Amino acid sequence: MPTRVAERLAEVRIVPKCDCYVIEVIYEKTKHFLAPNEKIAAIDLGIDNLMAVTSNQPDFIPLLINGRPLKSLNQFYNQRRAKLQSLLKGNRQSSQRIRRLTRCRNQKIDNYLHQASSLSSLN
Repeated sequence: MPTRVAERLAEVRIVPKCDCYVIEVIYEKTKHFLAPNEKIAAIDLGIDNLMAVTSNQPDFIPLLINGRPLKSLNQFYNQRRAKLQSLLKGNRQSSQRIRRLTRCRNQKIDNYLHQASSLSSLN
């Protein structure tokens, strides 16, 4: 696979996900060690508030990330999956539509958590 940083390329994996395959490219990252200091941060993970971040530094702006969109997405997924499973005949537990629904939900959750982690690292 062509890449601009071939010397740092560690491995390439093809991972099956629901009804498709995902190519994961893994690079080796240089480690940066931080010197110990007096800056302390606290992160509180929850459901309604996905993440609350604060610090002991006076110029730090506290961060609060809403977790309710994830709850809403999960509730929609559970309702829709139950409806689709009730339409299945026999002992079938899954179908193409259920797998697609699961994949879309997982992608939305991954995207939301990625955006939340990006916001917390900018602060």
